[in-house]
Amino acid sequence: MMKKLVLISVLLTVAFACTFVFCTEKTVIPPKTIEQTVLDQVDSFSDVISGVQNILTKRTLSEAQLQDLFLQSRIAYKRFEWAAEYFVPGTSRKVNGPPVQEVELPGNFVIEPSGLQVMEGFLFPHYDSTKRILLTYQLSSLLADCDNYRSFFRSNKMNNWQVFDAVKLEVFRIITLGITGFDNPLTLRSMQESSASLESLRNVINHFAGTRNEKTLISKFDQAVGYLDSNSNFNSFNRMEFITEYANPITIALSGLKQELKAHSFKYNILLNQDAKTLFDTNAFNANAYAPDHSSFITPEKVSLGRKLFSDPILSGNNNRSCQSCHQPAKAFSDGLVKNTVIGKSDQLGRNTPSLINAA
Repeated sequence: MMKKLVLISVLLTVAFACTFVFCTEKTVIPPKTIEQTVLDQVDSFSDVISGVQNILTKRTLSEAQLQDLFLQSRIAYKRFEWAAEYFVPGTSRKVNGPPVQEVELPGNFVIEPSGLQVMEGFLFPHYDSTKRILLTYQLSSLLADCDNYRSFFRSNKMNNWQVFDAVKLEVFRIITLGITGFDNPLTLRSMQESSASLESLRNVINHFAGTRNEKTLISKFDQAVGYLDSNSNFNSFNRMEFITEYANPITIALSGLKQELKAHSFKYNILLNQDAKTLFDTNAFNANAYAPDHSSFITPEKVSLGRKLFSDPILSGNNNRSCQSCHQPAKAFSDGLVKNTVIGKSDQLGRNTPSLINAA
């Protein structure tokens, strides 16, 4: 009898230990493993950039080899873009920001274009040898950016909820920017790059193994990657089908897995609602994101007043035109005209009436 009691006690102890380890794996260990994976991916990106540098030092330079390595560097970046954009956005703006000057307020601070999108213009459709010095400078800057990434991910720890938020935001980024050619307008390898991003996200989620939602989510990632790989032509790609049949189901399943693991988020007053399951949810966007404080938050009374003011012509110079005269709700808050006229005159305005949808 005593032996049986000892055996039962041992089994219960082992069961408790296994349960503790399993819970620990799901809530603590995965981010540590993911952090190391991101660091390895940063190193891979850095290695490709160094390879481009080496080619530029050769007397006989191969344009094809240079372009191929650049395309490899973009794929390498896309593998950790989810973490780079979420945790180190300032550096990521330098690595893969738009190739145009940006002015930041206050102070009208000008941010000069840099990074991969600038380099694309030097290399495609053909390598511009007159930009060799500028290209070398961009490569050196990217290597410095890699050091910034390494410094951050070595000294800062990820939380589960941050991982889930970052992964979901990357899927949203693929929907809005990845499959549209936004950051590769000359090479248009949007499907290949989006596939690399999703495959990396799949591997991130695979660390949270052993749950029903995790298995469903992994399957959805596999299906989305397969669709991108099988439909890689930029011009014929069916974006509506990809979003509705693959991307939206992924972000919905992500929300389910996050809830199952009880990875509760720290709430921020940001434009995109952190609880939104898709970009098309009725509550996806936060109307109070740009309000300076709670006293400025939206209320039913403010909405009613705003609607009246929006359609009242007495706010115009001649009392004949309201905001709604040009920004008509039935016409996507535009007016359907090539150009409207100046108030009180027949002269046309210098530009068309833009839609006010998502004007915030």
